Amino acid sequence: MARGAALPSVAFDSAVQSPLRGVSSLAWDRFVEALMIDDDHGPNKGKPRRFNTRTHAGGLGCFGILPRRLVELRVLKEAFVSKGKAIADPNDKRVIAFLSNPLLQRDVLIVSMRLYAAVIVKLTLPADMSLSGALALHHKLGPKALVKWQAHQEPATIALFQRANGLF
Repeated sequence: MARGAALPSVAFDSAVQSPLRGVSSLAWDRFVEALMIDDDHGPNKGKPRRFNTRTHAGGLGCFGILPRRLVELRVLKEAFVSKGKAIADPNDKRVIAFLSNPLLQRDVLIVSMRLYAAVIVKLTLPADMSLSGALALHHKLGPKALVKWQAHQEPATIALFQRANGLF
């Protein structure tokens, strides 16, 4: 993590080695930083999210991991749909624990990215899309992200893709 970055980097200064084969630790750190930037409508727009953040899209933590993904990874038991988006119960003790533990957030992100990478390596990516770009899209859009990306116009997703694409 870059020194002098906002608060979230402090807990990751002793960052783990890259969990993806063939990806350098430096490239992984840049990717993690790219995922932390708040491009939604939050108060930290353009800066790293705090650990206890709930994103405009319903994501949780500094990486904005969506509740449905947290259910898939068995971090949460359930997510509810409200106004077309999945949300987590703010009073759920698992949500509270997740939002208060930056190392858990990092570990869940690693598991999520490893699982997505195993799917992505079997796909034929567009010529202008790198593994890091595809991972960022899967992180933001979930399963079938590449199909969703074709028609996607959300500025926050476009900004994330542009930051992450080409890192590895």
